[in-house]
Amino acid sequence: MKRTSLALLLLGACRGTDGAKETGSVETGDSSVDTQVEAVDADGDGFDSTLDCDDADASIHPDAAETCDGVDNDCDGLVDDADVDVDDPQPWYADLDGDGYGNAASSTLACEAPAGSVADNSDCDDLNPAFHPGAEESDCTDPADYNCDGSVGFADEDADGFAACEECDDAAASVSPLGTEVCDGVDNDCDGATDEEDAVDAATWYADSDADGYGDAALSEEACSAPTGHVADDTDCDDTSADLHPGATETCDGIDNDCDGWADDADPDVSGTSIWYADADGDGHGGSQFQVQACSAPAGYVASSDDCDDLNGSSYPGASEICDGADNDCDLAIDEGVFLTWYEDGDNDGYGNGAVSSEACEVPSGYVANALDCDDFSAATNPAAYEVCDSADNDCDGSVDEDAINATTWYVDTDADGYGDAASSVDACSQPTGHVDNGDDCLDSNGAVPGTQEVCDGLDNDCNGTADDGCVPTSCKNALDAGVATQDGAVSMDPEQDGVGVFDALCDMTTDGGGWTLVASFVNDDGTVHWSRPEGVTHWQNDSTFGDLLTYTGADFKSEAFSAVVGTDLMVTDANGFVSFDTPLGGDTLLALMTSFSTCQTTAVLGPGDAEIASSSATYASNGMLGFYVGDPNSSDTCAFSGNHNDSSMISISATGCGSMGMGQWGTNYNSGMDWHATLNESDVCVACDQCGAWNGVNAVTSVNHNNNSGVHDNSTWGALWVR
Repeated sequence: MKRTSLALLLLGACRGTDGAKETGSVETGDSSVDTQVEAVDADGDGFDSTLDCDDADASIHPDAAETCDGVDNDCDGLVDDADVDVDDPQPWYADLDGDGYGNAASSTLACEAPAGSVADNSDCDDLNPAFHPGAEESDCTDPADYNCDGSVGFADEDADGFAACEECDDAAASVSPLGTEVCDGVDNDCDGATDEEDAVDAATWYADSDADGYGDAALSEEACSAPTGHVADDTDCDDTSADLHPGATETCDGIDNDCDGWADDADPDVSGTSIWYADADGDGHGGSQFQVQACSAPAGYVASSDDCDDLNGSSYPGASEICDGADNDCDLAIDEGVFLTWYEDGDNDGYGNGAVSSEACEVPSGYVANALDCDDFSAATNPAAYEVCDSADNDCDGSVDEDAINATTWYVDTDADGYGDAASSVDACSQPTGHVDNGDDCLDSNGAVPGTQEVCDGLDNDCNGTADDGCVPTSCKNALDAGVATQDGAVSMDPEQDGVGVFDALCDMTTDGGGWTLVASFVNDDGTVHWSRPEGVTHWQNDSTFGDLLTYTGADFKSEAFSAVVGTDLMVTDANGFVSFDTPLGGDTLLALMTSFSTCQTTAVLGPGDAEIASSSATYASNGMLGFYVGDPNSSDTCAFSGNHNDSSMISISATGCGSMGMGQWGTNYNSGMDWHATLNESDVCVACDQCGAWNGVNAVTSVNHNNNSGVHDNSTWGALWVR
């Protein structure tokens, strides 16, 4: 019921009795004027606009009932739940587990749902979000009512601890997944099979492959009933033959027919035996005096009884008659038609001479029964004698000196170095071709012999049992490959491997694969002129040496390796990097390369992308060149490199003319002049070069004008050549 406030009642009392008009006075200026003002009730709800909070809606006025519609229906300034007089609030139910379903026992009336409340009140467990209408009940072994419908999928009628969905018969407590299978026609353990072989009371049945009614004890099955081809008996001794079984007749066939453990003569029940006769002299023929019956001949018995003298092994039917005073062939005649041949034994060694013989039953004096002696005048010569190295057939085998007991052992000498292979030998009285009398060679294919100088080749050249011990390498590459030196530094080497020309060389074992041997260096401003005219002409083309390998970057240096170490690859280095080239030496020394050059020649001067550059750490322009140049700028020949080769790192060497020697960079087209950068020019004696322009007179390293092309000095003050 809506209550009207006291203030509204008082206001209504002040109105006229008809509620139509109000009167009042209006004061204007200095005088007062009474004016009538009419109150309006536009929506006709009985309240004019002075009291009605919405005079356009007849359902809204001070006497209206407050409802849940988001509007102040009774004009008290309060809306819906804020107004304690709201008429139509709905119940909301607490949802403590946040599953969208509320607890019917815990509710609140309100227009809007309070926090933690929902309109649904069907939750059967508001403390567990797993319980609510519509929840999944997929586990038939769980007795909980998750979907709040009052029923579950769990049942265990026989109270055996297994839900109905887990077993195959919920009416029998003895039937479950843990039940014991017995022979009763029931699946007791719910494994889908009935009365299977693991039934506790299953019988043992034995295979009867030959169907003779007796089974094989080694082949059995457990089952409630007899499997096909099986019987309860297990006494068959051979289940592959129906003729062999207990109760069968024992016969002479080597088999235990009746399965009593005894075969043939060992079984007293055997039948089908034969008669056997004693053979006292063992000649294969028996006498008729003694006989037995058996399946097989007993020891000392035979099948025949035709021996005429069972005490003489030489007498029996079919024997050869011999001179012994007996009837050997049992034909009732003695020694008929037989004599023996005897041979003279002149040297009394037990072997007779086949050329001298005599016929008699008894051996004559000085005779023997064999004719095997090949020399009846020497007792040391006969078939039983040892063969010795004496050019005679000592053992009468038709060969001379073969397998002689005093033969020498000769060893194969494949490499003809006078030392043989101990693993390949032959014994002979005289030396065979290609053999020697010692087996001291450790490698019979390459001339390695004791005392030979050890070579760094991974082989034991001196046959002392150790490879490469004390060897002196031929080059830095040889030292690196053999593992005798793997770090940068000085290494002693002997290129000729003669033990005479040994010298120390500097090895670079790291740059571009390593194995580089330093052969020469060119140093600017070191106070020497080793590489240019006139002195340089000689040094480039002979085996002279100068400088110190440990200070090669501070002064000109030329090593014995320049003329002694052979190689294929060439490397140029300076303080800024390196560039290496494949195979310019062609397996020869740098001296050989220098003496082979013509007056004007370029060697391995290459542009970017050329395959012959093996590796490089130098930086050069896209149109530049890296390389090694040898030529004579003072000749009349044209040594031209077309195009602009600015910023190209190289060593330029004039082998026979003035020109520049050392690391440098090509400038513009060679024909129009060279712009040298950091060239290590020692040509202080060269004052004019027709082709390359005029030098500044002494040393071109600091500033050079060549056909008005100015040179710019960089930081290269030395260069070096290496071979590999």
